[in-house]
Amino acid sequence: MDSIQGILQTALPPLVAARSLTSWQRYAGWHISHCRTSTFGGRVEQCPSGLPDHHHTVYYNSCRHRSCPQCSGSYRHQWLEKYQQHLLPVAHRQVVFTVPHAFNGLWLQNTRWFAALLFACAAEVLKRITRDAKNLGAEAGFSLALHTWGRDLSVHPHLHALISEGGVDSAGHWCKPKHGTYLPAVVMMRMFRGLISSRLRAALREGPLTLPKGNCTPHWHRLIGESYKKAWNVRVEKSYRDRR
Repeated sequence: MDSIQGILQTALPPLVAARSLTSWQRYAGWHISHCRTSTFGGRVEQCPSGLPDHHHTVYYNSCRHRSCPQCSGSYRHQWLEKYQQHLLPVAHRQVVFTVPHAFNGLWLQNTRWFAALLFACAAEVLKRITRDAKNLGAEAGFSLALHTWGRDLSVHPHLHALISEGGVDSAGHWCKPKHGTYLPAVVMMRMFRGLISSRLRAALREGPLTLPKGNCTPHWHRLIGESYKKAWNVRVEKSYRDRR
């Protein structure tokens, strides 16, 4: 079976010539098709004796693109090890914040702005919920990671939040959750949905957004209103212990 790199080396040039790819698709395809080739340079390892009949090996550099199947595994492992150093030695939960697919058109045209919106709204939701005395009444530690694709490689922008099972109160004391549902998913969903919807509407009124071709502002106001009537996907996972 051909590798992904081999397939791209054959299929990418005609796709680029036909201008049927976006700039970031061309960028990713070029990197993957040239990964661990002479394009990125390399190094030679050989016996220090320097004798000509001694074995030597050429190692070409990786492309280091996040979508590359050849090199993403090792860099992902390094990233995870570095990431774990910033985690508190306590139990954590994962919370996933997802926006409706109806907004994908705005996402693709305003990726940087939309990503900042997701981070800001998710962080605000987590801070409001955990600071509430009914839930935790303390400042929890959390981190946010943006995922832009689904498992089937479809456009699917969403955030993964890792949040500590507890936090520090105003007196500097560590507080444990008062109950197992200190992160109420339905409440968080409604709060996240409200923040995203209101800020999208404000951005449409003020004009910083680039709209997809063929769409107009009233169209997106209507989509926001229709999406607001539905439940969004905000999922709270089970607690898991620190394993370091």
